[in-house]
Amino acid sequence: MDNRQYIQTILPLKLEWEPWYYTTANVVLGSRVRVNLAGREYVAVVSRIAPQPDIDPAQVRPVTGLAQGLEPITEAELRLWRFISEYYLCTIGEVYKTAYPAGKQVVEARKRKSAAPPAPGATAVNGDLGFESGKPFLAVGAERHSLMRQLISKTLKQGKDVLMLRPDAPLHSYAELRNLSQQVRRPDSPAQLIEGRRQILFLPYCKLGLIIVEQEQDSAYKQESPSPRYNARDVAVMLGSIHGAQVILGSSCPSLESLYNALSGKFRLKGAGYAQGLDAATIIDTSAEKRKRGMKGGYSIKLLDAISNSLAHREHVLFLLPWADTSDAEIEARALFPEARTRLRFSPLGKADNLGKYGLVAILNADYLFSRQDFRSDERALQALSAVATECTCPLIIQGADLPARLQGLTPEKLLEERRRFGYPPFSRLVEIKVGDKNEARKAKFTSVLCREFGSLQVFLPKDSSLAAAKADIARRIASIEKQYKYSGHIYADVDPL
Repeated sequence: MDNRQYIQTILPLKLEWEPWYYTTANVVLGSRVRVNLAGREYVAVVSRIAPQPDIDPAQVRPVTGLAQGLEPITEAELRLWRFISEYYLCTIGEVYKTAYPAGKQVVEARKRKSAAPPAPGATAVNGDLGFESGKPFLAVGAERHSLMRQLISKTLKQGKDVLMLRPDAPLHSYAELRNLSQQVRRPDSPAQLIEGRRQILFLPYCKLGLIIVEQEQDSAYKQESPSPRYNARDVAVMLGSIHGAQVILGSSCPSLESLYNALSGKFRLKGAGYAQGLDAATIIDTSAEKRKRGMKGGYSIKLLDAISNSLAHREHVLFLLPWADTSDAEIEARALFPEARTRLRFSPLGKADNLGKYGLVAILNADYLFSRQDFRSDERALQALSAVATECTCPLIIQGADLPARLQGLTPEKLLEERRRFGYPPFSRLVEIKVGDKNEARKAKFTSVLCREFGSLQVFLPKDSSLAAAKADIARRIASIEKQYKYSGHIYADVDPL
């Protein structure tokens, strides 16, 4: 008697289809099996089981075996993978490869003998956390930390896990991810707070009650390469929807996309203000100071007086610059204050930490933040300045050319109105068509081909019922160009680029 089961599978490859195999073993949706494709063996995930394949059965090959020691992929995980694949115009195999890198699967298999018995697949968890069900919250300002602590405590007491994404969290090793996977897939395991970067979105949660994305506007949440080029903030919102978990997006100065979602009713807003903390900062216009002869090199005399005062009180001073190389500013300051060399510290603006230990924080050349020719430059500048201002407990001085004029009137209403007028996100969806090729001549050639095909490498799509079809059309046209020129693997679409 032929007891074959035909299974469709997901391989950790960029494949536009899900290959069929057959097995006589007992498998379920999500089981991991070993298969052979083009002479190589892979660990595949069972995505469909059917009495007959939708291709000629004679073309279907057998699996080479079960993937021993590897837990099945849960239904919730598969739902998240398909969302990422469809939204970010990539294959589900690329998502699988990101969620379960080869090294992680090796560690998982080696350690499986001592692991606890497998638990049932993930189930949606619903609970009253004091919020309106189904809507993420955008929590703005310093008071969000108290709110988060309360919600974390309440959720853990309910026996549900808490996932907290932080852009500065340490990266987990494969072994750590394996241990976390074993813990969160068991409904009888103690509730825990799991902190990390975007990689922990892909754990097999079964009792997820709360997801927090701290500093939701941070660019570190966007995976640039390899595919899938997803934004962990938006994936977290979908993950919360799948599990029935409350989602909190926290920020000192939120992205305009999240703020627009809050103002339009898609999110709930907690807190007020957009660029909180800047009102308490001292803003120095270096252009005006130069006209008054109030500058000494790259430092205003007002700032130098404040530095002298802090040093007189034996305090440390932190200088922040909007670029990575701080050497010139450092040399100049140490020459001005030779007796206080050990109490002066310099850092790129985006890497500031532990601001509470300083007596004074100064941001130099802040006007540079506004100089990028990009529709997001004003938003990013405000976010960078506000992130420091809200975390800074000591006096903050920000100096830059024409800075008061640049900051004046940069309200969320004005920024959103500019975006609306020009049809920029969040009033549209942006897809950038990119060529990744180390050969500059080929890169230039296919950049030209793509410009002729699409008119521009930046494609703005309307946010309406045609959006999904429009994105699919972009993917189809890219595939057609790759086939025509035999140039596969180098052209890709970046959905919602930063």
